[in-house]
Amino acid sequence: MITQVQTADTAVNSFVFSESILANKPVGNPLDERITTLFLTLGISAKVKGYRFLREAVKLIKNEPSRIDNISKCVYSVIAKNNGTKVSNVERSIGYAILLSYNSGKLMNLNNLFGTVIFRTYEKPSASEFMALVAEKLRYEDL
Repeated sequence: MITQVQTADTAVNSFVFSESILANKPVGNPLDERITTLFLTLGISAKVKGYRFLREAVKLIKNEPSRIDNISKCVYSVIAKNNGTKVSNVERSIGYAILLSYNSGKLMNLNNLFGTVIFRTYEKPSASEFMALVAEKLRYEDL
C-alpha cells in the first residue's frame, strides 16, 4: 500500500517537473506551431517525409499566393533544391502525406475548420488544392 502512494507521489512530482520544463522552453516560430496544429488536426503525421515538404510548401504559398499558379516550378522545385532531392520526390511525398490524411478520414476536419463543406468524404483534394486551402486558412487567421 505504501508503494502505491509513493508511486503516485513520484508520478505527481515528475509531472510537475515536466510541466516546469515546458513552461521554460524557448518560444518557437508561431507559424510553424499553427501549421503543426493544422496538420495534426488533419491527420498528417510528422513521421512522414511529406510532412516536412508540405510544411515548406504551405509557408511558400502563404507568403506568396501567386506560387500556387505554377506549383511544379514555383513550389516543388524550390523545396527540392532546398532539400537536395528531385522535384518528383517532393511531389510524391506531399501527395502521400495528403493521401494518408484522406485515408484516415481526418481530412474531413478541413470542413470543420472552414465551417462549410469543402470536400465530401469521397472527394480527395489535389495537392495544390490542399496547400492552397491550408495557406488561406493561415492567412485568414492573420487578419
